[in-house]
Amino acid sequence: MKQLFLVVLFLGIYTISFGQDTLQIQKDTIPVIPTPNEPYIHFPTKDYSFGTIKMGKATSQVYEFTNTGKKTLKIRAVQTGCDCTTVIWEKTSVEPGQKGKITVVYSPKPNQIGEQKKNILVISNAVNKEERLYLKGTVEP
Repeated sequence: MKQLFLVVLFLGIYTISFGQDTLQIQKDTIPVIPTPNEPYIHFPTKDYSFGTIKMGKATSQVYEFTNTGKKTLKIRAVQTGCDCTTVIWEKTSVEPGQKGKITVVYSPKPNQIGEQKKNILVISNAVNKEERLYLKGTVEP
């Protein structure tokens, strides 16, 4: 009886250990790869530091992107986290191999003194449907 218990215990531990390794391997080996028939939005730079600016001064950054996929790319929306950040982009389609741009303007509010980090969500019809852009820096009074 004691031997049967040890065998069952050993098999249980082995099964649990093996199952966890399998799940980890599957999780780590699923890359997002553009398929030949879909658009893919590529931003060479997603992070921008505006350094230090004074309160009341706006700063802007242009984020360029390329459609590296095989179908027409359409930006569906560009969302910001607060009304201190606005975006400007051409609401046109971007053909495969072509470039586009999104301009982000940050105008700090009086309560935004010190380190700031704003994120911008780009939603498109690409394989990578959502991409985040970041704008950061320091605001001085």
